[in-house]
Amino acid sequence: MKELLLHFWAWPSTIAIDPLVCPVSPSGVRQTAQAVVQSADWQRAYGIAFAVTALIALAAVFLTFETRAMGDRFRKRWWRSLGVTTLLITIVVFVWLTRASVQTSGCEYGAVATTIPTSYALSRASVAVLQTPLLFILWTALVTLLGKVTRRSTWYNNSQFGSLFHR
Repeated sequence: MKELLLHFWAWPSTIAIDPLVCPVSPSGVRQTAQAVVQSADWQRAYGIAFAVTALIALAAVFLTFETRAMGDRFRKRWWRSLGVTTLLITIVVFVWLTRASVQTSGCEYGAVATTIPTSYALSRASVAVLQTPLLFILWTALVTLLGKVTRRSTWYNNSQFGSLFHR
C-alpha cells in the first residue's frame, strides 16, 4: 500500500534486464535466461527518487515565498515556480534512476552492477510529474499556515492574499 501511495503506477514487481548484461561463462557462453535487478536496490533507488521530489518541492516553495511580490505578481510567480519545479524534478529523478548503480539477480555466472533500464526510469519520472504539483500545493499550504502563525513578513503578506487559484 505504501508503495502505491509513493510511486503510483510505477511500482513493478520486478525489473527485468537484458541477459547480455550478465557475465559470460568460463567457456564463453552467454546467458539466455532473463535476469532481474535485485529488488532491494531498485526499491531503495525509487525511495530516494521520492525523497528528492519532496525535498526539491519544499525548497522551491520556500524560494517562491521569499519575495516582495504580492497579489497578482505573486500568483504568477507561484505558477511559474510550480512549472519550473515540475520540469526540474522530472529531469532530476530520471537522471538519478538511469545513473543509480544496482545489482543483478538471476545471472548464472555471478551478479554484476548495472543501471535501471530507461523505460522503468522514465515510468518513475512520469510519476514525479504528478507528485510534484501535489507536493508543491501541500508545501504551499504549510508555508501559508506557518506565515500566519509566525508572521514572517514575506510569508505572512502572501498568506493574507488568499487562494492562489481564485481571482
